[in-house]
Amino acid sequence: MRAFEFLNESTVDEMALPADWDAEALGHDKTFKSRLDYALQRAPRLGGGSSRVAFVIPDQGRETVLKIAKNNKGMAQNEAEVDILDDGYLGKLDIVIPLVDYDRKNPTPTWLQTEKANKVSPQKLAKMLHAGGRWPMTNFLYAVDNKLGNIKRYMPTLDQIKQDMLDTGSSEQDIEIFMDYVDQVAVLINSSSLLSGDFGTASNWGEYQGRPVIIDLGFTSAVHDLYWKR
Repeated sequence: MRAFEFLNESTVDEMALPADWDAEALGHDKTFKSRLDYALQRAPRLGGGSSRVAFVIPDQGRETVLKIAKNNKGMAQNEAEVDILDDGYLGKLDIVIPLVDYDRKNPTPTWLQTEKANKVSPQKLAKMLHAGGRWPMTNFLYAVDNKLGNIKRYMPTLDQIKQDMLDTGSSEQDIEIFMDYVDQVAVLINSSSLLSGDFGTASNWGEYQGRPVIIDLGFTSAVHDLYWKR
């Protein structure tokens, strides 16, 4: 029997922005700066990267995360992330952070809201994924690529990865759980245009309800080719 089911059966009650927020202030007719300034006046900043800023906002008694685009790259990432999280199958996978709501009024969402996950260190992430061996997260990515058929000459086979894990103290149960997570990520990538290499970084993961979840799903091949590839 598998250690857990692929699909998360829990439902999330969708709710728009807080009642005291003006959704029009985050509309397409506003500038990136004015949208961010509006949010900064109303919510604490959680973090941000080169294309989006994340804020913490309350929703029905718990904290959630609001991501707002800060440039066109962020808009493309919002769109890619919503395409996955709002999908009837992919959005229910146990491995992804649940979607709460998103900007439905504009052609490309300027914002999206998800459940809030706790940060994880690389060491904790590897432990939660039951990844073992001399290079746990590298083994995880290689295992995913094996499942996807993206095998390079330098990559170990799945049998070699499992043997490396056994040699360094992993149990058969560890390997079973590890492979369940590998399968889930492979299904996610195979059903979208996400890039597998992005899942080797702990900052793209979090802990939600005791399980590891991917919290950044905006880095697709289309976004990469449009904004990063030169």
